[in-house]
Amino acid sequence: MAMLAVPGQEAAGPRLAGLSATTCHLRKPPSAQAISRLKSVAQPSATVDSLPLDKLSLRRHGAKVLDAAAEGCFPSLATREKAMNGRLELFRGVVHPWHHDHFGHMNVRHYAPFFDDASYHLWTVMGIPYSEMIAAHGVHCVAAQVSTTFIQELTAGDLIVIDGAVARLGTKSVTFEMRMHHADTGALHATCEQVEVFFDPEARRSTEMPDQVRAVLEKFSVQG
Repeated sequence: MAMLAVPGQEAAGPRLAGLSATTCHLRKPPSAQAISRLKSVAQPSATVDSLPLDKLSLRRHGAKVLDAAAEGCFPSLATREKAMNGRLELFRGVVHPWHHDHFGHMNVRHYAPFFDDASYHLWTVMGIPYSEMIAAHGVHCVAAQVSTTFIQELTAGDLIVIDGAVARLGTKSVTFEMRMHHADTGALHATCEQVEVFFDPEARRSTEMPDQVRAVLEKFSVQG
């Protein structure tokens, strides 16, 4: 598997915005479908539309960059492809020996940090990062209730992947549903339901969900 480092300034061929100083894995030459997918999600500042799309020119002027983007190094593309059925991949982790209890499997206390980290990523992946929420909308969220269901045990060396989606939308709250799967087998090991309430930091009390935020959350809802 080849490795490509895209420097900040590239003398030969155009650059794609957002790929500077990024290291990507390259597996195969880009297909016409991959190029089409990339062009459909490229940011306006990117120069994809100006690139020559014949195969020879692609090999000279950035075929590897286009392929790397199509394989998932381009964040917006990765996000859209993960959004199948409203669920988004949020977090990957490893179970270590220090997660074990006296029964020889990961103790229940260690599931919480994995799911909590995933919930932070969920906002960013949906396009409403915590780092910008107060400035953009004047609110943030606080956890009101968290419920975890343990399905199968995990042991040291197991790889986990957590996905998530919006389960319910209220007037002042949103409920997220997250699932912890085994990265190798796909087996479901635990689920977590988290209720977050919108909070006005100035008034120090709960407040209604902003309409702009609701519009985004509805796109990732899996409620029946």
